[in-house]
Order: sequence, then structure tokens, then C-alpha cells
Amino acid sequence: MSAMQLCRAVLARMMRAAALVCCLSFISPDLSADPLEDLWLKVAVKTALSLDPYLRVLPITIAVEEGMVTVSGNVDLPMQKRLAMRRIGATVDSGSVIDRLVIGRDAPGGPPAERVDARVLRDAKLALAVRRKLKEGSGVTVRDLRVAASGGGVTLNGEVNTAADKEEAGRRAREVDGVFRVTNKLRLPGEGPSSDRQGSPDRSWKGRLYDKTTLFRARRVLARNSELAPYRIKVEVRDGIVTLKGEVTDEEKVVLAEQLITDLTGIAGVVNELRVKQ
Repeated sequence: MSAMQLCRAVLARMMRAAALVCCLSFISPDLSADPLEDLWLKVAVKTALSLDPYLRVLPITIAVEEGMVTVSGNVDLPMQKRLAMRRIGATVDSGSVIDRLVIGRDAPGGPPAERVDARVLRDAKLALAVRRKLKEGSGVTVRDLRVAASGGGVTLNGEVNTAADKEEAGRRAREVDGVFRVTNKLRLPGEGPSSDRQGSPDRSWKGRLYDKTTLFRARRVLARNSELAPYRIKVEVRDGIVTLKGEVTDEEKVVLAEQLITDLTGIAGVVNELRVKQ
């Protein structure tokens, strides 16, 4: 979304709120000023959050009653909570803000598996948005592109032709709403693939046991996801590197499967060979 489109969207939102206030005043002349002030406070806070491309994608709820602003919802990282409260504190008096934002798995409202799935799904959607940004009209060709996202941080893997292409890909990734940080591991021709793991397990019995344990964990996390469970996704593990094979119906599921595996602790990497059915 361009700056002009964003300004128009915010202006339209404020105009709708102003129209609602006018209607309330007309329908009920005796309406006290407090509800109107609460409405304006809510609009101001929500506008402040929507102006930040990193915060507007987070599930943050604003409620205002008698001048007290209650902020609730679930974020993945402490940094996200600090940023949100800083934006809100710059809009209203911090003494009138009730902070009920919760971080990660401390969030109420569902069993742990559902909360983790919601977080992974947000990360997968962000990774998909970055993939599409790099593929559609960027002028940069990235071979074997892999994008992993976690709490607004995005990691790029793949191969580009030049250093300028690598820099441009990182710049375009940062333009995506919700991206807070980009780790650019794109490599040039002739450079070896990067690895996030310092030393992979050897092929001793310990290494084979490690791979079998990783295989069980990877299969389990895919089977427990309602969107991926119907598909026959083959999982292979060697030296801590997980390879996914099979067919799914759309690109969103390709990215979601990779994100679920990437989110597992202790793996050396993910090779995503899933294909979209034609």
C-alpha cells in the first residue's frame, strides 16, 4: 500500500467515525459527552496503530470506557508490545491506558496448540507476502527462493545473479507490511548455501537417532495442522535437514508447511520440494 493510499484509507476511517458521532448526537441530543469522547479516543488510538506498517497486522483490540483505554490481544515478541504501547502512549495519556497485551503462549483464549497455530499462520502469511513481493514485478530473479518469518523478522535464502540484486531483494522485503527486520542470506553464484546450524549431527547412531526424532516431530506438526493434514506430504530427514515432498492445492499451503517445520527447534534447515497441483 502506497503512502497516498494509506492516507486516503485513514482519512476515510476518520470521516466515517465523524459521521457516526454526528448521527448519535442528532438521534439522541441528551447524549452525554463522555461516550463521544470515548469514541474519539478509540478512533485516535486505532488510527495511530494503523499508521504503523508493523503494528497494523497484529491482532490488537482497543476498547475505551469513561476515558480509560484498554489494550488487549496477543503479540509474539516483547518488542512488539513495547512498540504498540509506545505508539499508544504518544496518542493518549499513559495514565489512562490499561495494558492487557499478552506475549506468545501466555495468551488466553484457547489451548496451546491453537495459539501456536495462530502464530505460525501469521508468520506463514507474512512469508507468503514477501515471496509474492519478490516474484511480482521486482525485476530481481531469485532461484530456489525460501522465506522464513518469525514475529516480524524475515530471513531470505536463495541465489541471485549480482550483489545489487541481493540488496534490492532485501529492500523490497522490508517494504512489506508487518516486516520489522530482514536477514538477507541470499547468495551469489559460486557461493555455497548458508546454514543456520553450527555443525550438523554426524551419521553415528546419535546422528541417526537425532534424525528419527526430528522426522517424528516434523510429521506430527504437519498432521496436527488442519489445513495440511488432508495432504500426503512426504518428510525426509538427513543430518538435521528436513526435506518436504508432495503436492498441495495452492502456494499458501507450500509456505505454511515450510513455516511449520522452520518453527521447530534444533533443525539444520528445510528443503521445500512441495509442488502446487496444476
